[in-house]
Amino acid sequence: MLKAISLIGALFLLLGCTPKNPTPMDLAQTPVQKVDLSNKSQAFKDGFNDGCETAKGNYTKDSSRFKSDPEYNEGWFAGRSSCHQ
Repeated sequence: MLKAISLIGALFLLLGCTPKNPTPMDLAQTPVQKVDLSNKSQAFKDGFNDGCETAKGNYTKDSSRFKSDPEYNEGWFAGRSSCHQ
């Protein structure tokens, strides 16, 4: 009986130490880093919002603007990085 209790206790300890893969619900509850966009251009803000949506799993990018507008491009990467779960 003592062996059985010890074995069960050991199993509980081992199970408590296994890594848990995050579920979509866990990811949705992960806080997003706050970024001050007040002094940024509209192009940066648009890119930031699209990059953030992409990080959340909804791929969003204005490809032509991404290639031609450095501020949109920079904002997109900043948004994706900031909102990455």
